[in-house]
Amino acid sequence: MERQGKRAVFADEAVRRAEQIVNGLSYRSPVLVAVSVLMASKLKLTCVQIGQVLGVGKATVVRMNQAFRDEPESDKKNWGGRRRQALTEDEEKEVLAELERRAAKGEVVGAKRVKLCIEQKKGGTVSLQTAYNFLYRAGWRKVVPDKVHPKGDPEKQEEFKKKCSRRPSKWLPPKPQLPAAP
Repeated sequence: MERQGKRAVFADEAVRRAEQIVNGLSYRSPVLVAVSVLMASKLKLTCVQIGQVLGVGKATVVRMNQAFRDEPESDKKNWGGRRRQALTEDEEKEVLAELERRAAKGEVVGAKRVKLCIEQKKGGTVSLQTAYNFLYRAGWRKVVPDKVHPKGDPEKQEEFKKKCSRRPSKWLPPKPQLPAAP
């Protein structure tokens, strides 16, 4: 069994300088990832403890260790992109071209129409939210106005407007009531 040596003691300024160097590193830095793996395996530290030392969150430590375990030599980064896409970008462009052609003819292209076009292209069903996401990505922002209520009667509405316009437009306090004469 080895004798334990004296514990290293550092001044506060040296510790601050070391923290600045570590904070200056990207969490994707191979050195930082390697230190994280060594701290977990040799010192048996938890992800929370490693994160506190390295200045990153627990989830980042877990992600760094997993990436090191899975692909130690790869620079591939899988943390972005379109994970839940219904169509590829090229298929979306085709659908968008079709919708633009319809809009140019004067058709109102709403979310339900977009949903149907996406379903035809995909060959399956998608949610209405998928259509709204598609419209957002395409930069289409105009909202289709609501349709007229089926039980609505324009004549009754005009009559109602005429009756309401005769009333005073401002609020008046109630007239004070005089006490009854004895």
